[in-house]
Amino acid sequence: MTEELVFRNPGEKLRDLLGSIFAYDPTTENSVFSRMDEAVLANGELALLAHSSLVSYLTRRLITAAEYIKRKYNNEGYPDGFYIQKIRDYLIEQTRLPSDQREKILAMLLECLSARSRKVPVKTKQRMRTIAQKDGLKCYICGCDMDFSLRDEYLAAIIEHVWPNSMGGDRHETNLRVSCKKCSDNKHNYMESSDFHYEEICLVDEEGSEDFNKKLTRQHKIAVWTKSGYSCILCGKPASEGTLGFARRNINDNWHFLNMDAYCDEHLAQINSLVRDNS
Repeated sequence: MTEELVFRNPGEKLRDLLGSIFAYDPTTENSVFSRMDEAVLANGELALLAHSSLVSYLTRRLITAAEYIKRKYNNEGYPDGFYIQKIRDYLIEQTRLPSDQREKILAMLLECLSARSRKVPVKTKQRMRTIAQKDGLKCYICGCDMDFSLRDEYLAAIIEHVWPNSMGGDRHETNLRVSCKKCSDNKHNYMESSDFHYEEICLVDEEGSEDFNKKLTRQHKIAVWTKSGYSCILCGKPASEGTLGFARRNINDNWHFLNMDAYCDEHLAQINSLVRDNS
């Protein structure tokens, strides 16, 4: 097994652990998640989305708390490593996490803090940009053509952490991609699609209208692209090989997060043709 296959970002490992500790049980029919899911006929997707969102929140809460404590106690006024004990105290006193998992969670939080402090070397950035430019790669998130001569404008090609650095994403090259600055700025430090404000992605306007184009923001688009792994859900073609568009699963329902999927240009044209034929 290669290193690429086994590498996991510290933040991902922490999120997976928290997800296993607070696992969602779909057989619990009377849970709030299940009842709300059934109310809108979401076939389990809404329940899983809500659960995943809460796990992401807990992951973010613990990582940022650990960083806060480190900044407060990792200075000349305190002994070396004193902040580690203070993070341990926080887990004991300020949470009700399982006692048999606290030391494991502490170790993962320390890994996340170390990853946050590791920046991508300039040489790595330059090499990745050079390779991407040579291969004609597009932004891995939206598929746009990037301008490799720019630095601070939206179409500038920059090195992006797939799993955010501030959330325990390391500089390992399996966690680095080339994206346009506009997508990187709007992706912010969201860890996955459930971490975006998916509840805001509910539109009443028709596609193509001026209001639709204004209200479907770049961040909303990235949330949907993230849901499909930045690839067409039918053929798996990645955005880095061509742009991605959107279509509704149910054209009789409005545009909302669970009714939107990403498609490559070819499959989007086929779907739009079927919609026109059936309208």
